Amino acid sequence: MDEFSKSTQAFKAETQNDTSQPTFKQFIIDNTDQTDGTHFIAYQIIYKFPNGYGASVIHGLYTYGLELAILSFDDNVDYSIAYDTSVTHDVMGHLTQQELADTLNDIRNL
Repeated sequence: MDEFSKSTQAFKAETQNDTSQPTFKQFIIDNTDQTDGTHFIAYQIIYKFPNGYGASVIHGLYTYGLELAILSFDDNVDYSIAYDTSVTHDVMGHLTQQELADTLNDIRNL
């Protein structure tokens, strides 16, 4: 299985609440599946944690594998990318499934 297929499988496992993986399903506020071949980003999940931070996780043919950006929420709807956290100061790409779970946990604990 190639890397794209592996990361797609990991991404789908998170959204389908695969019990073999750490789950953050209760924090998902948006889950987009655009696998019709007309979009650059095939999948996107938006997470929002009680601490006011969250994450945008994307995957597609034109992304760097599983890609994560930390979000800062102004309220329940509006958010922007946070470049000033102790987790990272940029978008993170080529994440493994374990790195994704660890990073989501780090964001939840900010």
